[in-house]
Amino acid sequence: MDSHSSSKNGNHSRNATDLRTGTEDVKRIALILFYAVTLFLGVFGNWCIIAIVIKVKRMRTMANVFILNMAVSDLVVSVIDVPRKLQIAITMSYAYEVPSFDVVKVLCKILPFTRELSYSVSSLSAVMIGIDRYYAVICPMEQKPRVLSPKVTIPAIWLISALAYSTNLYTYKATKKEGAFYCSYRWHPLPEKETEELFLLITFVLFVALPLVALVFVYALIAVKMMNRSIPGATGAAVNSHRVRGNNKIIRLSIAITTAFFICWVPYYVLLLTLTFNIRLGDESIEISALILVLADVFEALTYTSIVTNPMICLAFSTNFRQALKELMLCQARNLQANNTNRTRIQQSMTMAYSFETISMSVESVNKDVHPRRRGVYIVTP
Repeated sequence: MDSHSSSKNGNHSRNATDLRTGTEDVKRIALILFYAVTLFLGVFGNWCIIAIVIKVKRMRTMANVFILNMAVSDLVVSVIDVPRKLQIAITMSYAYEVPSFDVVKVLCKILPFTRELSYSVSSLSAVMIGIDRYYAVICPMEQKPRVLSPKVTIPAIWLISALAYSTNLYTYKATKKEGAFYCSYRWHPLPEKETEELFLLITFVLFVALPLVALVFVYALIAVKMMNRSIPGATGAAVNSHRVRGNNKIIRLSIAITTAFFICWVPYYVLLLTLTFNIRLGDESIEISALILVLADVFEALTYTSIVTNPMICLAFSTNFRQALKELMLCQARNLQANNTNRTRIQQSMTMAYSFETISMSVESVNKDVHPRRRGVYIVTP
């Protein structure tokens, strides 16, 4: 090989390295910005939804209570799991940046568990919102079964989800490699591949496929029913029109939340199933492998947008949520102003009391220094 060819190949290698380095830098910056924004909006947005439903009495409808349940699960992920993703984006390493191996043992189990728990809670809550809308539109005059009340279903949702993904507390194990702490995923002593495939298939069916099919069926029935605008038991066109408009708004909100949620999660699960079951994606070239890595990053990031979309959709689609948020902000501003006023009054009172005490002490000090016969006021008679 001549020197010209060597120089040419060297230039190509350096250009490829520079391009690869530049791409990694862009990816790193994009992920840092994405997870930082997700952390802020996830905490702030879901906290707003929780405050609205809890503090504004008229917002405590059954559908909103399940939206509240989704917000709680999303807030948990925002606080616990997103900071870990942000740390990975900053360091570009899956190593845990903590000094103690015992801490890694806890984080290694809690982080995957809470993430999957949040997903299943949101999925089942979306199903309950659809069922609530079904009864509101299809059977508006019938009382819902007590078993469907939030007092029963919400604890059941969390319990089912926790039991389903309690395996994460076993399969994720902390490891130490070259002085760094990592988290590994192992089913040992069970068969690794077969057990992983079975578990993924079961969870996909229970928390993705069945809820999605059920919700499509329920909302299809609701759409057919909404073709007929009459409401049993409603007297007068005004009452009928008012209830129809109310149902339409809530149904649009419910469908938007459900659609956004599954758009965020279905691509990730499809790719995960494809990789787990070794489904061939055409020619296994370097380009295909690189594309899969890019899709994995994009689809994983897409799943985290689900913790932000619910608050945004609620505020965008629901006038009631926007009005309730405005009321809370005004109330908070009034309380803050009242607290500042009270604090100012207290400070003024303390200042006046201090001044009065100072004057009293000064007068007393002067009286002590005056001749005893001159301490009082004397009336001298001629």
